[in-house]
Amino acid sequence: MQKMSSHHLIILLASFIAAFSVTGVAVADEPAADAMRGLAAITVPPGFTVELAAGPPLVERPMLAAFDARGRLYVCDSAGVNLRGPELSKNPPHVIRMLEDADGDGRFDKSTVFADKMIFPQGIEWHDGAVFCSSPPSFWKLEDTDGDGAADRREELVTGFANTGVADDMHGGSLGPDGRLYWCAGRFPHEIRRPGGAVIHKGTAPLILRCLPDGSELEVVSGSQGNAVGVVFSREGEMFASGTFLAPNSMGAGLRDALVHCIDGAEYPVRDRTLDEHKRTGDLLPPLTHLGVSASSDLMICRAAALGEEYRGNLFSALFNMHKIMRHKIDRAGATFTCRNEDFLVSADPDFHPTDVFED
Repeated sequence: MQKMSSHHLIILLASFIAAFSVTGVAVADEPAADAMRGLAAITVPPGFTVELAAGPPLVERPMLAAFDARGRLYVCDSAGVNLRGPELSKNPPHVIRMLEDADGDGRFDKSTVFADKMIFPQGIEWHDGAVFCSSPPSFWKLEDTDGDGAADRREELVTGFANTGVADDMHGGSLGPDGRLYWCAGRFPHEIRRPGGAVIHKGTAPLILRCLPDGSELEVVSGSQGNAVGVVFSREGEMFASGTFLAPNSMGAGLRDALVHCIDGAEYPVRDRTLDEHKRTGDLLPPLTHLGVSASSDLMICRAAALGEEYRGNLFSALFNMHKIMRHKIDRAGATFTCRNEDFLVSADPDFHPTDVFED
């Protein structure tokens, strides 16, 4: 396969404590003695290789991340504690780190704490000079106005979300093709509002929301989409989401997590009590594809052709429980899509738990 070393997919790992890049070069043989741990435990398709992009002490427990226009990587870095929301709020322990490649060799070598005292950063997006982040009970806009690498301006754009401490109360954001920020609320009690403003939604139903970068025009896009983690858009503006969508055994034993083609106003099989919060005039829609009990985390859509034209428009999802990154080939089928799944990156290491995947 022709070398394509300038293009990478970045994989973030929750407990393997590393970030990896996937590039189009030949795979080297790994020592058999290390076959069940670390890089040697990872297999990828022919023509790709796996490289370490960053590890301790630059990052400790990376969860979700996003690049800025200068190639700096903002990483939600966990403190490794297991506390409920009220305890986290007393002394917020988590941070957002900014990683840089200071010497230009293609690997990160500098780490700065961009934002400390975060309750639980569970999603991140860089846009127009600011970092947007879900950290319960609010959706934040963080800015470095003096250029020292640390956020000195923090603004709560939207608040009123649950704060459970178990990482399924809110996630995001993502930048939509309409210039709005999208993020997700899980199925927990919430009273969503702008700080000091009126409540726009009260209930327990899972939601996908959006607003302009200044927090204005806040609205619910769709409801009963499950505990979504990631939201991405196709070139045509079609929205896809990953997460725990389905009620247990609602569509068959073990068919819990899924990818969904998000249709405005549609409802999907989640816990019955949440469906009562929305008007429903038709049948529940099925998921795009089942993912089993995978603890599906974030996802991406491949926009460049550097990995090969056949990869453009494919979805890639991080499956935490299954120790893999899965490739999803989607094709238009009437008003929706078909989906064909195949493993892309798989580890035999039981401590490998991918949480995010995105393009460099």
